[in-house]
Amino acid sequence: MSLGKDNSVASVTHGESLAPAGSEGSSAPAKLPRPQREDDSAATTSPDSENPPPMNLSLLARLFGVPLLIVVMIIGSAVLVVLLFGSITTEQDRSVGELLGVMEREPVGKVFDLAMMPQDKEIWQAAKELAARLQQGQSPMSAADLDAVVDRLGRLVDRDLKATEPLPDDHLQPLHFFMSALSHTGRPGSIAPLVRCLGAAQWQTRREALKCLGAAHRTEGARETAKDVAAALEDENATVRTVAAYVLSFLADPADASVRRRLKEICDAAEEDRELRWNAALTLARLGDDGAVPVLKDMLDRKYWEERAHVRTEGGGGAPAALAMSQPRIEMTLCASIEAAAHLEDETVWTMIAELEGDVSLQVRDRVRKALAGRGGAERTGPAGSGG
Repeated sequence: MSLGKDNSVASVTHGESLAPAGSEGSSAPAKLPRPQREDDSAATTSPDSENPPPMNLSLLARLFGVPLLIVVMIIGSAVLVVLLFGSITTEQDRSVGELLGVMEREPVGKVFDLAMMPQDKEIWQAAKELAARLQQGQSPMSAADLDAVVDRLGRLVDRDLKATEPLPDDHLQPLHFFMSALSHTGRPGSIAPLVRCLGAAQWQTRREALKCLGAAHRTEGARETAKDVAAALEDENATVRTVAAYVLSFLADPADASVRRRLKEICDAAEEDRELRWNAALTLARLGDDGAVPVLKDMLDRKYWEERAHVRTEGGGGAPAALAMSQPRIEMTLCASIEAAAHLEDETVWTMIAELEGDVSLQVRDRVRKALAGRGGAERTGPAGSGG
């Protein structure tokens, strides 16, 4: 059988691989060659496969530019988060000395007037941690060590108070934590720096100073600040006046006629801020003065709180807003009123207390039972309204 010219070439071409190497002359059947397709030769002889296109700028950009852009965006986002919020982790085992060291760093200020820098955030965290430790008694120290802490905290307070420019809002919190830490040291030297804060330019700091003096009322020398606190009854800010009226219930001497007279004037002045009058009445009652009775008659009436009273917001410098009191706030205020009224002997007041024995609130009923069981000596439950 004769093969054509084209088939002979194909047979020779593929016949070279029919038998394995070293098997020349073998009688094993030959493998049939695979038919060649037209696209085989095209695939093996494609110019593109033998000569790939050169690397150009567009291809380089796709290979390296896009991944690089993604990495830059990730890193930039991480940096922005740190700038805005600071580190999300804090050391949990720092000593009091280390915390004070962080607090003594100079604040940096905001980035573009928007975000707190990480260093300032760390100062804020350290101040908050120290205040919480001292309040909870987690860092017991000797009197000498506490006095050293008081000295350093006092210098920090004075540094911020003597700033040539008003403190930015983001730095008020560290200052307030400095003050809170002082109030929980229990050392006599802590009182003077807090009194100096009563003259701060920011009303928020004056308010916090009053709260801290109230928290430190058992500290030696605290009760001697009653006249300084009473002076805050004339503060230009309504919230500061309200807190001053409340704090006097911890610091004022019942025998101090001048303080009682001023509180009675506030209770009798119908044009005065209502939250100031409420807290003046509570303090006056706790001092055993019947001058509080007219205001207390309203304060012991649930309908008064639900239908006629409003609460103050602190936005805009503490301007009052005609908003109804929430039920939890009404319960808290009724309990405070019962506790304060229990210091008096006025029969009208006691009749109103007894009527609250059927109140819808279990908390209020419990407070009434405690008051009826023994007049006076009830624990203070907080100021009326939202001032404290």
